[in-house]
Formats: sequence, structure tokens, C-alpha cells
Amino acid sequence: MKKIITFPTIGIGNRGGDRVLIELANRLAEDGHLVNYLYPKGMNITDFPICPKVNLLEYGLQIKQIEDFSSILRLFFLFFSIPKSDIIFANYYLTSFPVAFFKIFHPKTMCCYLIQHYEPLAFGFAEKTFPKLKQWLAEKTYTFGFTHICVANWIKARVDKLSKKPAHVFSPGINHKSFNNIIVDNQKNKECILIFPGKDEWKGWDDFLKAIPIILGEFPNIQIIASSKEVYPINHPNIISVHPANDDELAILYRSATIYVHPAWWEGLGLAIIEAMACGTPVVAARSEGVMEYANHFENCYLVNVKDPLDLSKGIIHLLKDKELQKKISNNGLATARNYTWDRMYETIKEVLFL
Repeated sequence: MKKIITFPTIGIGNRGGDRVLIELANRLAEDGHLVNYLYPKGMNITDFPICPKVNLLEYGLQIKQIEDFSSILRLFFLFFSIPKSDIIFANYYLTSFPVAFFKIFHPKTMCCYLIQHYEPLAFGFAEKTFPKLKQWLAEKTYTFGFTHICVANWIKARVDKLSKKPAHVFSPGINHKSFNNIIVDNQKNKECILIFPGKDEWKGWDDFLKAIPIILGEFPNIQIIASSKEVYPINHPNIISVHPANDDELAILYRSATIYVHPAWWEGLGLAIIEAMACGTPVVAARSEGVMEYANHFENCYLVNVKDPLDLSKGIIHLLKDKELQKKISNNGLATARNYTWDRMYETIKEVLFL
């Protein structure tokens, strides 16, 4: 039986979490369900491909981005914009509130919460305005009685302590058509480090900047590529900033790199690591809880301490010097990446939804 399924969001961006939502919406629409994807008026549309069968619905007014105030206004408009639905996917702590109010007036609607990060943890060190209040609100959303679907077991363990019923766990996927280890045109032609910069402190970008002088002491001619879809200010003479337009261009960057570095302090799962693995690129990553779901030190990844630039530099230097370890981590990473497909994700979530 076909369903009306709605994704109420406060943005439709280019991050990994957006990709998961869009891929799920695409597959539901391709299966014949009526899928609504709500996003705020005036916001840029993601670069990720969206199935033409997905109904993209703008809501609210085009308002100036004002910290916190604009989010509150969007929630007000979002509540009144949610159409009658059989299934609704909250996907961020703020979207949980309008969904909870909608549930009061439509008790037969199945309300799900697709949880890709443990947000109370992020607000503890990444939020500058009202962090304690936002922590409390985020924790409160896990008590609303939704069907929780978590991206990782470590998130499920935390959510289950607050929820009345156990959460489900799914594994997201990656685009294996683009992210693979088929190397063309001699892409690996010099020593190169690939990293994604980030404005949020927890992304670990500052840790990497502190590690650079130590790395250059051992590899003075190493090429460092900082890749981001958004224009991010890079003021360092040894770093080249690039902006891949799509998965194919990003895959070329992965394959051209000797190693990929992922210094984030925490991750829901860390899809960029899995993309790098699928391209055969050895990874140096910080031991965040999400990464530890699948990463094994000296097996499919070189793991370093979180918030530790010295240990990060040691790990990068070690892996750059040890070609045999590079080969071992690359081969094992390829095997790990094969476990993460969009089809597998979709089948898991369909079972949860009884579709």
C-alpha cells in the first residue's frame, strides 16, 4: 500500500546528513510513495540529485538569517506547512517539535526520528548561544515517543537511555558508482594529503593546522589539498583549496591522495571516511565514537587521539612513510566500504516502516 511520507526540514544542504535524507526520499518516491520534502523559502537547493517524483515544497517567508530567531520563525511556519501524512520523518532536534505538535492533531500518523548525530553532545562544545538550553531541548526530543532510527549503535545506546522504546539502527550508503578504486590517468602521481576543512571547532581543522609544521618537517614537499563545496577561507601557503562540483570530481581527489585525514572530534558515523576507503585511499582518523563503529587501528584505518595535534601529526607521518601499511589499510578499507550501500539502508528502513 502506497503511503504519503513527509520530510520536514530546516534546510536542504550539501552535508552527509542531507545526502542520507535525500537518498531515502528518492527511493521512497521511486517505489511509488507520495514523498514531500519541505524546506525554508529562499534557501539554496542541495547539489545532490533529487528524484523528480519527490515534491519539493517551500514553506514560510524569505527571512534574513538571524541566529536562533530565524530558526524559531521557521518552526512556526513549518508546523502549519506539514501536509496530511501517513509517515513523517523528523531529522533534527528542532524539526521534532512541529512534528510532535502535528502528532497531537493526527494521532494515526507514524512519526519517525532519523537520528544521525547525538545533538546534546554537539551542543556541549560547539554551540555558542544558549548551549545548556539547547542540550536540554535536544534530550527532550528523545522522549516524544517517536520511532527512532539511528545511524550508529553508539547513538542508539544514548538515545535508549532517554526513550521509552528501543531505537532501530541502519547503515547509510555511499555512491559506489563514483567512489571506487578505479584509477585512471595516473592520478596518484605525488605525495598528497586530502582533508575537508570545517568552520565548526569539532571538525578538528585547527588540530590539523597545528600538526602541519611537524608534518612539513618530515615531508617539506608534501601537497595538502583542502576540499569543500562551500568557499572556505584558507590562509596557509602549503594548502591548496579546491571545490569539487560533484561526486565524480570528489572521487578523483580521494584517489589522487596518498592519505585522507579526518580529525573530527565526534561523528555520527563519518561517511567521508567510507568514501575514501571505497576509493582505496588510506585514512588517518581521530577516535570519535562514530568512527569506532567500523574503524580498526592498523587494519582498515590509522587511528589517533581526539583533539591531539601531536598524535595526529605522528599518525600522518607514520602512514606516509610506511608503504606496506598503506597497502594493508587500503585493501581492508575497500572491504569495509562495500558494506555501505543505499540499497541496504533502504531495505533496513523499509522494514522499520512496515512497507
